[in-house]
Amino acid sequence: MKHIAAASAVITLVLALCPVARAEFCGGDESKLDEAYMLFEDEDFEGAKEVLVGALQNGEVYAWERGTALAMLAEAQLRLGEYRPAIINYRKAIEVDSDGELLESHNGLATALYLAGRTDEALEVATAFAFDMCGDPQGAPVACYGANVMIGLLTPDDTLMFESVQNAELIRGANPRLEESFADVRARLEPEGLVQIASVHQSHNG
Repeated sequence: MKHIAAASAVITLVLALCPVARAEFCGGDESKLDEAYMLFEDEDFEGAKEVLVGALQNGEVYAWERGTALAMLAEAQLRLGEYRPAIINYRKAIEVDSDGELLESHNGLATALYLAGRTDEALEVATAFAFDMCGDPQGAPVACYGANVMIGLLTPDDTLMFESVQNAELIRGANPRLEESFADVRARLEPEGLVQIASVHQSHNG
């Protein structure tokens, strides 16, 4: 799997939540999540996984950090091609996310399901998220972009396919500062996914 901007989706998530950002952003001592974050920056996903597994097993994560720790662990596992545990931990992260702060985890879950060959479930997750959360996609542009890309890739409905790809391109065009994260969403679906997405987009604009 290509690692272009590989940590960007996690960095987007982490920077949105002060408790799990680096100590210099929020003040206080460096936590295990800070350590994992820096390993993500270095694209050391195995190292990040080890830190997060140890922190969760040893009770080194506060209750309010647990969802983020699980989401980061799932992301590391996804990057390592460990799709089954990634699916489990994304689901756990979403389950404990009572405040709705881990929206990118829904996109991660759909991606893990897709890469695991569970395409019907991936489409179901992406469709439900898009319906519930993307009425105003600017509230979660990366997650909504990912959901629309996934729907466009997997739906058997041609009309919905074109509509979803168009929605994804509109979100992308409205958020140029997030292009690295959008590219990361696409890169995780290479090579087959990008070819199909490009084909749909070309047909729609041809």
